[in-house]
Amino acid sequence: MSHAITLHSRPHARRPRKSWFAALKKKWRSLADRPAGERFKQIYANARRRRRSTPLWERAMRVMLAGVAFVLGLIFAVLPGPAFIFFIIAGALLATESRGVAVLLDWSELRLRALWKWAKRQWRKMNLAGRIVVATTGAVGVLGVAALMGWMILMR
Repeated sequence: MSHAITLHSRPHARRPRKSWFAALKKKWRSLADRPAGERFKQIYANARRRRRSTPLWERAMRVMLAGVAFVLGLIFAVLPGPAFIFFIIAGALLATESRGVAVLLDWSELRLRALWKWAKRQWRKMNLAGRIVVATTGAVGVLGVAALMGWMILMR
């Protein structure tokens, strides 16, 4: 007679861990579900409650990852890519450590939303010629910044 113990019969059996992507998706959804102007302050408050149990190396790693995400956001700001996602990630990571950053990000979000709403209204009012001028000016500006960055890198 075999006395093999199956994984399910042990009371201390480990549950399968969520993938890092699933955990990130859950945190992203939690951030998106919060009201504008309160998101980052709530992130800070939640992190502050957990602070005593969070090791110092983990908090330092969060700040370093925020720096990396911010630099990636800067790179993607002049290259085709999702720059805003990296800025949001950097901000959310920094908001866990600083109430000032959290308040600034919530304030900025409200102002940027108002600016975006205004810009959409202006775009809808414009005729085709105006839209072409605005789009061309924006494209030339992005290309100019990319060329300037390339020139600065080459001149080192």
